[in-house]
Amino acid sequence: MWQLYAGAWKGVAILSTPSRIAAAAEPFRLQPEYGHEDLWAGNVRYVDLLKERLRVSMLHRFWYKHAAFSWEREFRLAISLRTAEEFGVAVPAEGIKVQFEVPQLVHRIFIGPSLPPSDEQAVREAAEAIGLGKYIRTSSMLGTPRYT
Repeated sequence: MWQLYAGAWKGVAILSTPSRIAAAAEPFRLQPEYGHEDLWAGNVRYVDLLKERLRVSMLHRFWYKHAAFSWEREFRLAISLRTAEEFGVAVPAEGIKVQFEVPQLVHRIFIGPSLPPSDEQAVREAAEAIGLGKYIRTSSMLGTPRYT
């Protein structure tokens, strides 16, 4: 995964859990005077989209992906603003930003095995600044397995 998503094993990965995500998400409102929108979360279902016709709602389509990507084991979050649009509420064309309480969200922070020392130090300092230093681990993906 490091090589696929972080290129040359350089990157930072944050591990969370569904319960942490739910607890960390702050209520989202299109406007301060509006009620908050529901945050939907769940695992993606992988199906052969060339053979199976999806007969689900627009929101439920978001939870499906072609079977060729099943190795990703993806977990998604979504907010449906369809009702807001139906009532003429302006929805930002560039999308929305949902705020999260980062200390509540983070279970572990993994540093890529080839991240340059200066970048690793910057990550450690940023994590320490918000009280997350104890959650940092360096990935062991380039280590030698004990069974060799």
